[in-house]
Amino acid sequence: MALYGITDRSQILDAQAIQQACKMIDTAAEDFATAAKKLEEAKGEIGGKAMKVDGQTMEESYRIVKEGLENVKTNINAYTTQLINSANAISTAQQNEYLDYLEQQKRQNAQ
Repeated sequence: MALYGITDRSQILDAQAIQQACKMIDTAAEDFATAAKKLEEAKGEIGGKAMKVDGQTMEESYRIVKEGLENVKTNINAYTTQLINSANAISTAQQNEYLDYLEQQKRQNAQ
């Protein structure tokens, strides 16, 4: 039974295109890690303890924002990895289905 209804090679998901797009997304996600590093550098120059608001330092705020930026990058990378794995699985299943379809056509034409 055909899951995807593949009867032509052009119907098969282009997993390579998805991998390339995910690589571009991962590259863009590096900006979040870069921003976290820049924030850490700024904290070092300003001094988190030097800036106080109502007697509270900015140390915790720096940490929260920095970790948030790092988490965004990590989450994006996890998502793109999952997307690539799913695309590869679907593409493989579709290729197998297409090969089965060709075999079926060959058997029908031989009769």
